Amino acid sequence: MDTVGATPKSATMSSPLRLSMTVDHDSNTPPSLQIKAQIEYSIACSELQPGTQLPSVRELATQLRVAPVTVFQAYQRLKEERLIASQSGRGTFVVRKPGIYIEPKQIQHFEVLIDTLIMEAQSLGFNILQLQEQIATHWRVSLQENHKLKVAVIGIFQEPTRSYANDLNRMIGNLAELGVFTIDDIEQDPAERNRLQSFDLLVTFPHYVLKLKQLVGAQVPVTDLHFIPSEHTRTSLAKLVSQTRLLGVAIFPEFLTLLKLGIERFAPHVRHTRYAVLGDPKVKELVRQCQVVVYATGAESVRKLLGGEVQQSFEYRHVPDSAFVEEYLLPLIRSISMRTG
Repeated sequence: MDTVGATPKSATMSSPLRLSMTVDHDSNTPPSLQIKAQIEYSIACSELQPGTQLPSVRELATQLRVAPVTVFQAYQRLKEERLIASQSGRGTFVVRKPGIYIEPKQIQHFEVLIDTLIMEAQSLGFNILQLQEQIATHWRVSLQENHKLKVAVIGIFQEPTRSYANDLNRMIGNLAELGVFTIDDIEQDPAERNRLQSFDLLVTFPHYVLKLKQLVGAQVPVTDLHFIPSEHTRTSLAKLVSQTRLLGVAIFPEFLTLLKLGIERFAPHVRHTRYAVLGDPKVKELVRQCQVVVYATGAESVRKLLGGEVQQSFEYRHVPDSAFVEEYLLPLIRSISMRTG
């Protein structure tokens, strides 16, 4: 089973979406990488839904005041990761996941089965409440009898990935047993890659799906997991006063672009913001000058530098998107469980 998205089949001919993004021309991160990272992030956070039409290369270049070749390079890398796809004469779209969308013929067949079930229930004298009770009972039994899947959650850093797995475990209940891996361990250690062969499903960030399939092979299905900023992150940023001197710190330049985007989204009222990569020699001095430090996942060590006027520090943390889990991941897990049980 391959759950990597395919070229959209039924995207409507709506106007391309105007993307909410910026390019920092003073950053050391190349503009094309900034654009790519922001689109990846928007897909991973479900802000760009499957089938969404993106602006043309020229339109986005005009919006961001960059050369068209810069946008072209970003789009090309996103296409290589199979996150977006172009249709001749129609435009560029966020790819659809085949597992999410049910074909009309499947729905029609299902409705016929429902009609048959209702007629049988009526012939036996069941009322609607009795029928609902019977269905609910059999549903619960089928879930209990199905094979409990082994699902691997693959992330960038060990502890944050473990946290994502814990969040996910609360959402999916007893349907699966979760394992935690990092993409670096899988790339560098053949034993880790072999361990993944014993899992029924691999879950990772959208832009790592293709890489993971190349590392592990086609034997184990791979799907993505979407995220949203945690409630604590959103409320902590919203509560900051406008005069706050805020420093955002990330471990990678591309993460810094995303951190800035998130902070500006949830704390647009904060006027004094600065950003730095953790390894920058100026970080210690920047920390000394600020009042609040917000660090991206993986940059926790910046807390060792806290002191002076710093009044607060917290991680810009993400959690699995419960709506995505409910609408896509849970049905996928149940489907695989029924086939392998």
